[in-house]
Amino acid sequence: METEIKFLLPEGMQDAVDAHPLLQGAESRSSRQEVTTYYDTSAQSFRLAGASLRLREADGRCVQTLKLPRDGNAFSRHEWEWQLAGDQVDLSLLRDTPLRDLAAEKVEPVFTSGVTRTVRVLRPSSGGLIEVTTDVGSLWAKGQTVALSELELELKGAAPAALYELALALQSTLPLVLGPESKAARGWRLVTGAPPEAVKADAPTIPTGVTGTEAINRLVSSLIASLVDNQPAAAAADAKGVHRMRIAVRRLRTALTLFRPHLAKGDEARFTETLRRLGRILGEARDWDVFCSETLVDAAGSVPAPFMLALRGAAEAERKSAHSRLSDEFAQPHLTHLVIDLSAWALDVARTGSGDVLSRPIEETAPDLLEQLERKVRTRGKRIRRRSGEELHGLRKALKRFRYALEFMAPLMKADQVKGQLHHCKGLQEDLGMFNDSVVAETLAQRLADETPELGPAAAALTSWAEERRTAAVGHLQTAWREFKKAPSPEALG
Repeated sequence: METEIKFLLPEGMQDAVDAHPLLQGAESRSSRQEVTTYYDTSAQSFRLAGASLRLREADGRCVQTLKLPRDGNAFSRHEWEWQLAGDQVDLSLLRDTPLRDLAAEKVEPVFTSGVTRTVRVLRPSSGGLIEVTTDVGSLWAKGQTVALSELELELKGAAPAALYELALALQSTLPLVLGPESKAARGWRLVTGAPPEAVKADAPTIPTGVTGTEAINRLVSSLIASLVDNQPAAAAADAKGVHRMRIAVRRLRTALTLFRPHLAKGDEARFTETLRRLGRILGEARDWDVFCSETLVDAAGSVPAPFMLALRGAAEAERKSAHSRLSDEFAQPHLTHLVIDLSAWALDVARTGSGDVLSRPIEETAPDLLEQLERKVRTRGKRIRRRSGEELHGLRKALKRFRYALEFMAPLMKADQVKGQLHHCKGLQEDLGMFNDSVVAETLAQRLADETPELGPAAAALTSWAEERRTAAVGHLQTAWREFKKAPSPEALG
């Protein structure tokens, strides 16, 4: 299992890294030239499996490496390395790996990297080793080249906490941001010319037999992986990437809220404020994505074509600006600090948590943890027909938190009851979502009219359409709410 944290190294930052006090005390330092060739079958079998196969040459040695995709952790993945006698790939070595079925295939070189690699070895006070590596060079394929400049921290026997501690210390004094894409992923993008793709991730679940502490760590690790995996697509203005990052943020906030009564004072608030800020920036881009790709499409038959054309041009400009602000945010250190700090906290939550709940089997406490979120939904939904738009928005957020938590806890509860409750959650959420989308449509249309007064008639026409949708959603809410209330709360497995 390879565990490493990779940062992008800004141009001109090499000297600052060399002079950093934390790296001055390295036990050893060495530099070498490395050339790495990445291989795949004609059907791109390794790529489609999320894996990479490479041959690295340095100082007269050849090392073959197989890496598998990340599995529930943003910083860990399975890796196999073999030192070869020659300079030819040996697929027979794959027979003892999960990709043994590819051992009889034929592969060919696809792209290559060449870097100057500088390796420093640090020995943390807690024991073990951490390798601090800088790679400066380039990737090339099909006559095209892209620059490489990375700083990697790799665990070599030390405790994971030491890796996070070093990463936070370096990141607090150097303008470092995470490098979410592997060299293999960047190489394939160079070959195909395709932008980064969004990565779909199902809601993480908590198995039976783990403690509350282990449950928190599993949830946080998996959700951070989803957040990081979708950053490249979101930065490239991919609507799915933005949406999936936003879902990961919401699920992280739900996990913190779910366990909040048993966390050290201030821990949940400390991360929630940063997550809320990131969620707002993602939400702004997401709102314009939905407005342009869904709202204006759905309203096309009800709003005159000239009005739609005028609104679309202005809305696309706003959408582009929102995505630009999101890319600017990714270039700042905030997200990187959040990801590392939250990962370190989840690893150490057993020490900082309060009470004995976190040390008990999660199936003992799951019903009580879920009940607190369900109670909030039922309280906010009382007299639903009399609720204001703001109150319905609050109900929608509470319902999403309960639904996410129910998905987390599904393996711990009676399956038929979970399925029924999730069905009613989704039904109510759809009506609340239609109501919210209509409100957002009106808000954004009015913003366009405020900035460009001549769009007033077009915005008014769209607002009229949105009001009809909102009225229809309100009409359905009573029934959906009644069905939700009738559904029994899921019971724990007995």
